[in-house]
Amino acid sequence: METLKSKGISLLRWSEKYTKTDMVYMFKNSFWVFVGQAATSITALVVMVLLANILSKETLGEYRFIVSAITILSVFTLQGMNPAVVQSVARGNVLDITNIVATKIRWGLVGLVVTLGISGYYFLQSNELLSWAFLIIAAALPLYGAYFLYFFYLQGQQRFAQASITQALGRIFFMCVMIGTALVAPTLLPLTVAFLFSTIVAQWVGYLWFKKHTSEDTTEDPELNSYAFQITWLGAISLIAANVDKILVWNFLGAEALAIYAIALMLPQESSRIARIISQVILPKLSERAGRINIMSFVKKLILFEGIMVLGWFVYALIAPLIFALFFPLYTESVSISIFAMLILLSMPIYMIRQFFIANKNKKELNRVLVITPIIQMVVLYAGLSLYGLNGAVFAFLFGGFLELVIGMVYLLLLRKPIQSA
Repeated sequence: METLKSKGISLLRWSEKYTKTDMVYMFKNSFWVFVGQAATSITALVVMVLLANILSKETLGEYRFIVSAITILSVFTLQGMNPAVVQSVARGNVLDITNIVATKIRWGLVGLVVTLGISGYYFLQSNELLSWAFLIIAAALPLYGAYFLYFFYLQGQQRFAQASITQALGRIFFMCVMIGTALVAPTLLPLTVAFLFSTIVAQWVGYLWFKKHTSEDTTEDPELNSYAFQITWLGAISLIAANVDKILVWNFLGAEALAIYAIALMLPQESSRIARIISQVILPKLSERAGRINIMSFVKKLILFEGIMVLGWFVYALIAPLIFALFFPLYTESVSISIFAMLILLSMPIYMIRQFFIANKNKKELNRVLVITPIIQMVVLYAGLSLYGLNGAVFAFLFGGFLELVIGMVYLLLLRKPIQSA
């Protein structure tokens, strides 16, 4: 066994001549991040397969509308604190996680008020179903994602194994609750309660485990909150742009069209987890070496990753019809849309570019990447959906990804001269 391990390490060290990357670090930690992300993807796919075969298209469309609304409203929970904590902890700070979680919950109260307003709007429109759904969301929103901060703290410490195992266990709990609810009460309100309950409880249990196994004196990072606020509000536009398509499809074309669209985009959107695995692993390393990174070496790694993504698209184009025939037989109209949407794989290097900007605190560049692209994307989405229906929405989905990649790459190359020193 030891000989096999030694050979594996030797092979990884040999590959470093071509990747110019610490491949032992990448393989070891990418494996654990892959475990967590695989658990997230598999459980999400299992739930969606079940819902697609149990629920009517209208009910599935309603459910996807609510999930997208929850994701957009979660911007009020100070989501920028997550990467800010990774960056701070990776630089050696020992933060008071209890205080930070409390800060996230307090900001979530703002979201509670906003969501109550949305609930009231639907009540006045005589849509009691959505009014009750948003009332449930309002009650849960301050806690949504707050306790999951422990996961990002562990990543900052490069404790990827513990982070991924707790994430995987939480997702398994989520899957079990959602499956049980779908089988017993396959309607919107029970599914909304199940989604929020299972997510919050799983994250809370992981947080309690982290607190029990962490007993260090804390230090202050005076820049943490301000940096978290900046990333949050910059990222808010991107978050809205990534989810507003479901809201607009719902309003333009109805619940059934949203179900078709959501099923078509499910696998393309889940594919982004491939890039997230790598980006989660490299952020601590980038933060450690902030200001000492060779830009052109980093760009070469992005090009290598892009080549892998091209190959991935060709493979998906071949197997997509079989996947839909097996798991989504009621959604054959989604196959061609899904293959087209999977071109989003080619924009995946933007995740690594974002992490580079976050690690080096390139606020101006991060600002432009996270603000310019989503605004243009939402304009294209509205026009495309109005003129071409679902095909226009998919085009906007791809356009946003590629535009962000181009802008991000331009600003990355512009940093070459001032930062290139290692």
